[in-house]
Parts: sequence; C-alpha cells; structure tokens
Amino acid sequence: ESPYFGTGAHKVDKSSFDMISVLGQGSFGQVILVRKKDTGVLYAMKVLQKKNLVARRQVEHTRSERNVLEQMAGVPFIVNVRYAFQTHNKLYLVLDFAQGGELFFHLKKLGRFNQRAVQFYAAQMVLALENVHKLDVIYRDLKPENVLICLRPRDQQKLQTLAERAYEIATAKHASGEAGPTRPAAVVTREEEK
Repeated sequence: ESPYFGTGAHKVDKSSFDMISVLGQGSFGQVILVRKKDTGVLYAMKVLQKKNLVARRQVEHTRSERNVLEQMAGVPFIVNVRYAFQTHNKLYLVLDFAQGGELFFHLKKLGRFNQRAVQFYAAQMVLALENVHKLDVIYRDLKPENVLICLRPRDQQKLQTLAERAYEIATAKHASGEAGPTRPAAVVTREEEK
C-alpha cells in the first residue's frame, strides 16, 4: 500500500479510526461511520475503490470533489472534509458526520413537511448557496438525498436571524430583474436540537 496523506495538521490513515457501521453503499464505494481513536469524534468516512473510479472515468471528478470540499472548509452549512488519505487500492475522505441523516429519508418517512419545517430547511439551503456562491463554486446535484441534517446545539445561534436573512436573499433582485440566487450547489443543512 502506498503512503497516506492528510489534510489536517497530523497525518492519519485507516488505523487512526474505529469502524462502527456502514452508513451507505454506492457504485464507487461506501460511507462508514467511524470514530477517531485519539479524540473519540465521530466522522463519516467515504471509501472509494480506485479501480471503480478508473473504470467509470471518474478520477478527475473525484479529485475535483476533494479539492472543492477542501476549499469549502469552514463554510457554514457545508460538510467539512477533515482528512484525506489513500492506499494502493482505495481513496478515503473523512467528513463531518451529520447525525440526522438525509433530508430525503425524513421527507419519505413523513410524506411532507409542515410549513415551519419547509421554511427552516429552505432558509438554511439559501444561506448555504449564498456561502458557496461567494467562493464561485457551482454544483448541480442539489436534491434531498444530498442534503444532510445535523443536530448540534452550537448551530442554534445561526438560526436566530435565519428566516429574516433568507427572506432578504430570496427577494433580492438581480440586475436582470430575476429574484434570488440562480446557481445550484451541494449543501448540508443543520437542524436545531429539539
């Protein structure tokens, strides 16, 4: 196996984490819930099979995904990549773990959201889009399966002026007269703890 590389101050590899459970399975690999051994922090580890990426001509796309995630470090409402490393056969991206799961799961379970929930999630997505667009990043795969819910008390501060700010953004007029932001981007929302 080839040497690993890390994006943080300390180099890590697969042995730095305890594997807990599989969160999801895709055509290129899987996402695993892991706990970092030295800190006890939970993360989502995206494990990609290199042979699958090469066979499906996704090497540049994957490289781009990693670079964009690193560029998004610290952007509110966006999953942060904490570590990245590789072996001879696999690539690993260690990301923030969103405890609430996919928005799609909750929407499917409930059938539809009440008005307050719709306003809450829509406002957060608008704020996320605004932050992403400030970095000139465009991502065209915004859908409920790619929006994650995170339950963290520290995010409650951000929610105090959320609806007011989202309303300002959504009703802003561009020079062309079109309302609101028009470019799509991948986002992660965070829900207030109840």
